[in-house]
Amino acid sequence: MALHPLIAPLDVDCDAAGSMMCGRSRAGHAVHPMQARIAAATPGGWVDALVVSVTADGWITAVTVEGDRVLRAWAHEAPAVAAGEPVAVHELAELLAVGGRRASIVLR
Repeated sequence: MALHPLIAPLDVDCDAAGSMMCGRSRAGHAVHPMQARIAAATPGGWVDALVVSVTADGWITAVTVEGDRVLRAWAHEAPAVAAGEPVAVHELAELLAVGGRRASIVLR
């Protein structure tokens, strides 16, 4: 799991703070083209999980389908997802998939 010690995900300093039109391409904000390329090049990197909880400030907690790991992710524009819903997480690319939608995340 990649950690980003220099990124403070709760400090929303994007161009559209407070809106759903974030234009930043750093982790947890808009999906960067390199993230999409990494995910496409390593399709085996996706891990299926079930959402346990979602907070209003963008934190999503999920447990892997195997039940062996808890994943905690933050996204400025977290996709609409609720507890009990299935998601997929690509830890290397730091992407969260909810259906056909992808979101850049910061994993903790």
